[in-house]
Amino acid sequence: KTCMQPRLETEKLPTSFSQQSTQPVQAQTKFLIHPDGRFRELWDCLQAALVAYVAVVVPLRVGLNLNASGGVYVWELLIDLYFLIDLVLNFFTAYYDSKTGVLVYQRSQIVRSYLTGWFLLDAAATIPFEFLQHL
Repeated sequence: KTCMQPRLETEKLPTSFSQQSTQPVQAQTKFLIHPDGRFRELWDCLQAALVAYVAVVVPLRVGLNLNASGGVYVWELLIDLYFLIDLVLNFFTAYYDSKTGVLVYQRSQIVRSYLTGWFLLDAAATIPFEFLQHL
C-alpha cells in the first residue's frame, strides 16, 4: 500500500481489485482519498482508538454522573472535532462497489452512497451534546 496524495489529472485510479484503468482520471477526482491509501489507513486506526476511548469513558462518566472539565473537556471536544472532520472526509473517499468490486471515484456517486448509507448515523454520533449543554 502506498500513501495516496491528492491526485493529479494524469494519474490512474484502479477500477477493480485487480486491474488499472486505461482512462485518465477526470479533474473531479483530484482531491479524492483512496480507501486503501496510507492516509485513510492511519486515519481509520486513529478512529478505532478514539471509538474505543469513547466506548469506555462515556458510559463510565454517565454512570458515575461525572462531567468532563479542564483538559479532559478540551480533549473530548477535539475528539468531537475529529469525528466531524471524518464526516466531511467521507464525502471525498472513493469506495469499492459491494456488488461489482469496482472502485467508485465519481464524486456524485460517492456523495449519494454516503448520504443513503452511514451519513445519518455518523451525523447523529457527531453531535457534541456535552458542548451544547455548556452553551
